[in-house]
Amino acid sequence: MIGVVYGALIGGTATPAGCGPNVIAMQYVRDIAHLDVTFAQWMIVGVPGAMLMVPLGWFCLMKFFPPEFREIPTSLDSIRTELQELGGLSGKEIRTLLVFCIMVVLWLFGAYLTPLLGFKLPEAFVALLGFVLLFLPGLRVFDNWKEASNSIDWGGLVLIAGGISAGMLLASTGAARWVAWGLLSDVGGFHPVLRVIAVISLVEGLKIFFSSNSVTGAVVMPLIISLAMDIGMNPWILAGPAGIAQSMAFIMVTSSPTNVIPYSSGYFRIADYAKCGVAMTVIAILSVTFSVAVFGRFAGMNIW
Repeated sequence: MIGVVYGALIGGTATPAGCGPNVIAMQYVRDIAHLDVTFAQWMIVGVPGAMLMVPLGWFCLMKFFPPEFREIPTSLDSIRTELQELGGLSGKEIRTLLVFCIMVVLWLFGAYLTPLLGFKLPEAFVALLGFVLLFLPGLRVFDNWKEASNSIDWGGLVLIAGGISAGMLLASTGAARWVAWGLLSDVGGFHPVLRVIAVISLVEGLKIFFSSNSVTGAVVMPLIISLAMDIGMNPWILAGPAGIAQSMAFIMVTSSPTNVIPYSSGYFRIADYAKCGVAMTVIAILSVTFSVAVFGRFAGMNIW
């Protein structure tokens, strides 16, 4: 069950669409620092970091929770039989997959279509376009609005919108700048690699107290962006790793709904999750820092 959590959290760091706080992070960079960060720029650093965390996370889980048996008590033939019983994809499933592929292509390559279209394709526009396509005759997945509204996490949308509003208030009043200088006033003199480690560690530490990815992002992102601007750094160099770190809720079960769902199964305790999570957090910090150090130059966050 903890492996299910880790898979979702690690995957959530790879793309802006992987987790709600990722969207918050990108929006802050655009609104406060006025930098146009693309979907692909995030993935250039996020995907290698996630790929590195997967085997290391597996190793961590095997050390803390050695498996009771060596082989899964299910044969390959039984899996094939179940797959055959499922049958092929239905028309609705094929149309859903088509809409999803359209959205991914536009997220990744939308910036290259700007000269052709004459306007930009923000991530939010692509998300809304995909939603509208689900109602389009010929691609229709939802038959009516009532059916669609039941599939929408309205609470999550309100939480994200409220978090952005609170963070922008911190930035506009100057509170973000004051707190940032108090917490990270010396970061400008750190070695480039240590800057990234310090920022990610700050995010992970505050997440323990705020017990929420979204709340942590709403508080931390304006601080980090304001600090970077004050010391003359490219804000994306600090904000990018901080944004990725928001999804890494490996210590507190309450930090993300992703954690709560497997926890509710009753197969592990909060103490079990935290014990393994401390080690996994260190692994995640080093993995993201390595990815930034190696691939950051291709994503507009060259730390060297």
